[in-house]
Amino acid sequence: MSRRVPCVGKMLVASTAGLMLCAGCGTQVGIAASPSEIYVEVGGTVVVNVVGVLDTGSLTAVSAPLTITSSDSAIVAVSGEVVMGIVEGTAVLTITDGVFTTTAKVHVVAAGTLPTELVVTPTSVWCTPASDDTQLEVFAIFASEAGEDITDRASYGSSDSSIALVTAEGLVVCVGEGEVTVAAQYRGVSDTINVVVGATPPLAIAFSSSTLTCAPGESYEVQVLASWEDGSRTDVSLSAAYSSTDDTVAAASLGQVQCLSEGSATIVGDVLGVIGVLEVDVQAVAPAPDELVDLRISPSSVDCGLAQAAAFAVIAEYGDGTTVDVTSSSQTQYLSADSSVALVLQGQVLCVQQGQTTVQATFGDLVASVTVNVW
Repeated sequence: MSRRVPCVGKMLVASTAGLMLCAGCGTQVGIAASPSEIYVEVGGTVVVNVVGVLDTGSLTAVSAPLTITSSDSAIVAVSGEVVMGIVEGTAVLTITDGVFTTTAKVHVVAAGTLPTELVVTPTSVWCTPASDDTQLEVFAIFASEAGEDITDRASYGSSDSSIALVTAEGLVVCVGEGEVTVAAQYRGVSDTINVVVGATPPLAIAFSSSTLTCAPGESYEVQVLASWEDGSRTDVSLSAAYSSTDDTVAAASLGQVQCLSEGSATIVGDVLGVIGVLEVDVQAVAPAPDELVDLRISPSSVDCGLAQAAAFAVIAEYGDGTTVDVTSSSQTQYLSADSSVALVLQGQVLCVQQGQTTVQATFGDLVASVTVNVW
């Protein structure tokens, strides 16, 4: 059976789920749920979207009232066009507008396990049919803002497998020239990346700056540009492969350089075997003149006999190299690891019992210690 949709101009109207609906473009020959597989958390609800299918292949809005029933109301309950997840499991919805009928699967999952967003890296791929395959990584972001690597659980697809295909494991294989979209999907949420397959690698790639000076703990965005045979230049910062000559000093990924420890390292960016380099010099930041940089106790060990007292000094050093005796400062605090062996107060040790203990002095955020031997 078909239903003629009156043609009053071929006006396109936007639909939900990213589909394009065509009002008045042909004869309606069916209906379809969009999407046909629905995910909902236990206790959560979702509205079922249904579109009309025309004989032209276009879609149209459904104006007739819908009747929706669940194959198992213990799993999925239905109220009008709203479904609610009751317990974990899968149920099939039967949907009719009085003329056409379709079905949709509803998967009910545990609360908090539906992602709000997927992030696929790299965000784009440039390759040739001869280049190495590219492994995608997929991260799911949840309402709690926690992230999880779900690469091995996502499903994948390519808009044109004759140009680039993607395996079930998320490996992009470039096979022919052109541009395609590769999608990753997990529990009804998806993300896409562009894959450009060219006949030849770029002529050259280069970092926008050949050097970077930074401090440990800092992170910087870098730009990598590829030059092509046609004279064009493209930003490949997010799709280039990166390596470091010393990844304890500096590392890079997705156009970000992380400075880790003092030293020098070379970051290598690679696009289809063509490389560019960035020299990274990681230097410690000089402390401010009034910044406390060191605390020490002199002498380095204390020896005394029973019932005797011994003295030591606590020295604080600042960023400008000056030192201050803070032994008697009200901000200096002391602690003996074993007060039965030795007691401590304001730089004075009272030796109580034969043995060994450690005396600790704290000033500001720094701690110094000294070994006390009682004989």
